[in-house]
Amino acid sequence: LIKTRILTEYDEVEICEAEDFKYSYVVYDLDHRKNIKVIHDYLIENNILPIGRFGEWEYYNMDKAILSGKNAVEKIKK
Repeated sequence: LIKTRILTEYDEVEICEAEDFKYSYVVYDLDHRKNIKVIHDYLIENNILPIGRFGEWEYYNMDKAILSGKNAVEKIKK
């Protein structure tokens, strides 16, 4: 995270809570894209950025999930 400049060497990371999810992967159906567009439109209208595997409803590996968060930070900075 330091190499990607998400954190600096002076940042402190504190874990406040951990969750165990029964289902950890997005399940696709025939209306996936249409349904996600409805959800994303609503979230964006309410100033909520959907990011990561659960926010974007995409089958992301860890590297893609981190990149999704980094891209969200770039959007916020603008």
